[in-house]
Amino acid sequence: MQRTQIYLPEDLRQEVDRLRKGTKESMAEYVRKATQKRVQEDKKKKADLNKLADEVIGSLKIDKKTANRWIKEIREERRLGDQHWEERWDQALNRIKKN
Repeated sequence: MQRTQIYLPEDLRQEVDRLRKGTKESMAEYVRKATQKRVQEDKKKKADLNKLADEVIGSLKIDKKTANRWIKEIREERRLGDQHWEERWDQALNRIKKN
């Protein structure tokens, strides 16, 4: 096991103490269990999102050519969006310089 030091806000510490009162569970054990639960929840959430992504992608009946076209379109939209904001920025700087 590796030693780890944490800082808890006073109200959270009091709540944890209240919850573990009578259980004879140490603060370290309580925090270990809470951390393990959070890790398991995060792993499940990630697995669920990956499964959903696979299902969505698997439900699309597209070929590689169509997928590549979509990627190019998205990249072009982003490039044009970036270009638009760069132009707006340049216009704003020019106005500032004139004043």
